[in-house]
Formats: sequence, C-alpha cells, structure tokens
Amino acid sequence: MPDFPQAQIEFIESASGLWQQISGWKNMLRIPDEITIHLVGFSQGGAMSLILSFLHGNQIGKIACLSGFLPDWGENLIINGSLINKPYLITHGTSDQIVPVERARMAQTILRSTGASVNYCETLAGHKLSAKCFIELKAFFA
Repeated sequence: MPDFPQAQIEFIESASGLWQQISGWKNMLRIPDEITIHLVGFSQGGAMSLILSFLHGNQIGKIACLSGFLPDWGENLIINGSLINKPYLITHGTSDQIVPVERARMAQTILRSTGASVNYCETLAGHKLSAKCFIELKAFFA
C-alpha cells in the first residue's frame, strides 16, 4: 500500500464509512441502486461530498459544496473522464475566515479542468451560505 498521510487515510476511511451508511439507508428505504442521490455538504461536509463524488460518481447525481474545500490530495482520486458533465455547485464567501475563498476557487478550477459542469457562487460573506448563493442552491436542485 502506498504511503499516504494519516489525515488522508482517516478522511478516506470516514468517506467509506459514510458511503456504507448511505447504502444502508438506500437499502432500508428500498431505493434501487440505479437511482442516483444528490449530495450537499457545508464546510468539511462539502469536502466529503466532493470526495464521495470522486469515489462513487456513478451513483451520485448533483453535488453542492457550500463554504467547503477540496483536500490537497483530493485531485489524485479523480479517475480520468469520470467527471465529464457531472454537475457541481460551489458557493463561498470572500470574507470566510475558516476556509479561505482561494480553496473554493481552486476546487472550481480543478473540477472544470476535468470536464465537470460547475456553477460557482462567490459573495461578500463569511463562513456561511449567503442569500444570493441560497437562491443559486435552490435553482441548482430545482
């Protein structure tokens, strides 16, 4: 096994556990496997949503990353051609003191370079979902 940083191993293990839980809920609710699910995550949940979309993209529809980020190593999980036309929404505040807006801009650039379809909403806000970006979120999932 390659030598990965401990934080990366723990994050991927958490993503695997969450995906098992989601799969369990789908089974419990008798949702067929061919039905895709949509993901919305805020901050670290946004990072988790991005990583899950790389690992299980064929079972995931739309992904919204709100005030989140792509982990530094996350790009390495993208399988060539797997995100073409995959719909993403990234929202971020330029005054975010917790997750710098540059992280959202970088995620947007990386996703677009893979052929993903990215909607991006950046506003003068802190670590929250602004009213303007909330409207974008509603439209994205409409």
